[in-house]
Amino acid sequence: MLDYCGFLSLEDARHARDLLRPRRIQSEIVIRDASESGPAHRSGEEYWLRVPARSFPQAAEVLGHDAAEGSESVQTGTFACSECGESVGEDESFCAHCGARFDE
Repeated sequence: MLDYCGFLSLEDARHARDLLRPRRIQSEIVIRDASESGPAHRSGEEYWLRVPARSFPQAAEVLGHDAAEGSESVQTGTFACSECGESVGEDESFCAHCGARFDE
């Protein structure tokens, strides 16, 4: 799964996920501690929508996001490890940094 994009509110992330469902694009919402503080992160949380790497272009089409802006890992054949965030090759079955195993 790749981080597709971040949202300022959980409601916005849910709305985006709901737009993907009719197209049968699998997605999940990840809630993280905010890496920055300030007005945009009043709750101290960040909300990220994650999609499978193979579905990234379709998600970008549905949500109207500029795929070039958020798809560096798709273009380079890597993705962020879901456990530690380190860059992992798309053909790898585990993260060399933390040892996490991947299903896809």
